[in-house]
Amino acid sequence: PGAALMEVRGRAAFVTGAGSGIGRALCLALARAGCHVLCSDLNSESAATTAASCRLSGVQVAFRAVDAGDKAALHAAIDWGEEWARGCGCAGVSIFVANAGILTLGGLDAADEVWRRAFAVNTMQCVHAADRIVPLMAGGGGGSFVVVAPP
Repeated sequence: PGAALMEVRGRAAFVTGAGSGIGRALCLALARAGCHVLCSDLNSESAATTAASCRLSGVQVAFRAVDAGDKAALHAAIDWGEEWARGCGCAGVSIFVANAGILTLGGLDAADEVWRRAFAVNTMQCVHAADRIVPLMAGGGGGSFVVVAPP
């Protein structure tokens, strides 16, 4: 027997970095499986494009421009996402996917600000999202916090 898969039908998911690549693919797969999806990305146009494709699956979908490396912006988006999820008939967001990431070019020669930005998006997004959404998930009966990391 294979491993049990997580049931996502009727749940609400919040995905960062949803405008392209893995984030877009995750949003589409979640939507096809019957999950309501909030597509977030720094680029609102790409998040909107992903959202439009997800809507074809017949689930509730929203998109929002969010800088995943900005704690206040991420917290505000999570709070907004909780309200949106309740509007979909869910207890709240029960799946959070920290997928946003940026590639740092220049190696050790990269400027300190480049490294600070990469750390904010690639690492601190997970900390800031978790400190806001995990207590909400716990109060709503549980959830899944997924981190997508480079190999």
